Amino acid sequence: MGIKERKLREYLYKRDLILKTAEKLFAEKGFNNVGIRDIAKVIEYSPAFIYSFFKSKDEIYVTVIGERFNKMNQIIREVISEKGINWLEKFDKLLEK
Repeated sequence: MGIKERKLREYLYKRDLILKTAEKLFAEKGFNNVGIRDIAKVIEYSPAFIYSFFKSKDEIYVTVIGERFNKMNQIIREVISEKGINWLEKFDKLLEK
């Protein structure tokens, strides 16, 4: 693996860490009760680190929602593409992923 691939992998890992942590905090405390500093404290990085990935808390939130929407869209497409199954049961199983 080259340097570019490693840096991309590290970038994506750190970005995902920010998003997962933010999503968890938003769910636990509510969007209005979470700040960039709260996210930074949990992941043990500075707020400046987070701002190097995202312009604002709003951008983080939109990204989290967008990724969730894309996942739901993918799940729905998978469920619809299968015939002769109990869609509701299949949908419930896919949501557990």
